[in-house]
Amino acid sequence: MGTMYSGFCENCGYGKDFHVGGGFLSMNLTINANTLPEEEKEKLLAMEKRKEIKRFVAENYVATCSHCHTLMEKTVIDVEDIVDVQYTFGEHCNTCGNKLTIYKNIDREKIECPKCKSRSVSFSPIGNWD
Repeated sequence: MGTMYSGFCENCGYGKDFHVGGGFLSMNLTINANTLPEEEKEKLLAMEKRKEIKRFVAENYVATCSHCHTLMEKTVIDVEDIVDVQYTFGEHCNTCGNKLTIYKNIDREKIECPKCKSRSVSFSPIGNWD
């Protein structure tokens, strides 16, 4: 089960809601692969087809792109293969390909506002989702 958060900029009033964590569909690799850029999706699904994946965890996080100046919800998939090598998929912006800053503890962070650029977006839990 995941948590819904409301992000709010104390400086300019910008607001957006985010679904963070994992729900029932986070156990379906194919559905989560569809959230990735095409190249990453193909690599991940090829690993699955060759039966190289021992385990995976797919969760949504809040992320920012320093190039696009976007605050977004992003699915990140951590994979361990059959020889214990770790891979992470979903760390790049789907729009520009820039490496994202992924926030895993948003209830303790103040994040840059995409509207006014001040570091004053804070998050409050508003419910659960699955």
